[in-house]
Amino acid sequence: MTYAGGDRARLETSEASALEIPSWVPAAIATLGQTGYAEAIARPLHLMAESFEEHAKALKRVASDDRMERVWSELYGRRQGVGKERKYAHPANPKMVHACPYFSAVKHISNEPEEQDRVQEQAAAVMFLVVTGHFTWDRRYGFGPRTRTEAEINREIATIMELADRHEQDACTYDQLGSGRAARTLRTLAADNRKLADLLRPDPQNPWTVKRKSSRWASDWDRGLIIQITQYCTMLFGKELSGTVATLANVALDRNDITKATVQGVVKHVR
Repeated sequence: MTYAGGDRARLETSEASALEIPSWVPAAIATLGQTGYAEAIARPLHLMAESFEEHAKALKRVASDDRMERVWSELYGRRQGVGKERKYAHPANPKMVHACPYFSAVKHISNEPEEQDRVQEQAAAVMFLVVTGHFTWDRRYGFGPRTRTEAEINREIATIMELADRHEQDACTYDQLGSGRAARTLRTLAADNRKLADLLRPDPQNPWTVKRKSSRWASDWDRGLIIQITQYCTMLFGKELSGTVATLANVALDRNDITKATVQGVVKHVR
């Protein structure tokens, strides 16, 4: 399967490499992979071009890497039995699937006549979007699913507040010199800094605020991805599925050293 797209260097020619999706990939996942990849490689070059390129690479890996066959077998797998008695080993929770932020994107992804089959496929599609969507964040500004300790956040807040105080002091100096315009500009900067500090304050509900970093083997963003995948597995399937999370993280991050124990080690440090 080949998709037209902009050459990232020239934005004139179509993408040279085709996205080949193996036959074992479920139809709903193949559709997401095809559509997402075609859109990613066709995006115009601009300030976030690097993010788009990483997104395209992640889409290609998660849609076609051989290791993903184990993931789909796990999420679509059924217990022993006959016919409708062969229930899913990890049945998706319909209420949680319908309530998740990605549901609108996967609502019509399945053609299965039975509701539980549709829900299971929708849940698997959500996992695909969660994993690949991690690479769309603009990491220049630090906002997004990445792990940080409270101490790190508080140090950054303290620095920002110091800048705000300096701006206020300098504004008073400019007032004394009769330069009201400069004073107003500095007070605006001070107010913006205080707003930013408020946004950065640790949130007890934020799963990416950790008690301490589990290891030095990965970046804050890589650990953040592991936590996010684990969260969604728990929310949709009622289990952490640490082995499946490890496979998803390895494929998405183009690694092979993340194990079930690694995942459990990262997650245990979540507050």
